[in-house]
Amino acid sequence: MRRAAKRLANQCEIRLGTNLKNTLGLKGCPLIRRSMDIAVIFKGLVRIKREVLVAGALDIKCRLIRWSIVAIGSSHAVSVRPGDVFQDAISSGAMGIVLVHNHPSGSLRPSKEDRELTRQVKEAGWILGYPLLDHVIVARSGYRSLMPDRIENLCLCPNEAHIANAAKRPVPRQIRDKPKSGPEKAQLPLLRKHAS
Repeated sequence: MRRAAKRLANQCEIRLGTNLKNTLGLKGCPLIRRSMDIAVIFKGLVRIKREVLVAGALDIKCRLIRWSIVAIGSSHAVSVRPGDVFQDAISSGAMGIVLVHNHPSGSLRPSKEDRELTRQVKEAGWILGYPLLDHVIVARSGYRSLMPDRIENLCLCPNEAHIANAAKRPVPRQIRDKPKSGPEKAQLPLLRKHAS
């Protein structure tokens, strides 16, 4: 009985995260240049029947050096404290983070909660110095980025210093995910000098 249990335990490997830098070596870490790269790496999430949120830490050359499962939810929602997504980035000395989660329903439409989580993590990352570079939804029908073109703008630059400087300053919201009517809101409040 014990032997059978040991064999089964060896066959059923569950990973809650991995340090790719230690496992594959720095040169073996996958490059993240587009949202599609994230979707391809984490395509296995589409088989899971519950929503799972994964945070990945990227180095200055946009290599995925570490990832971990941050939260496991129900079949239609996942809840997470925004600070939890930065643990791997901080411990590994990353330049920024990416988020990816699955939609077991197969829908690629982001929920209100998905957009709110993206907003909260983006703001927290800007304050902490670990910018959120992308948030991707994966499903059987494909993938969708909640921050289209953000990672391409930061990670396709040949000059690494430019990437680091771009990651430190706020990037304007993407227009294609906004409603077509209504006034434009600024991403961050403007500081005004008071005349004395």
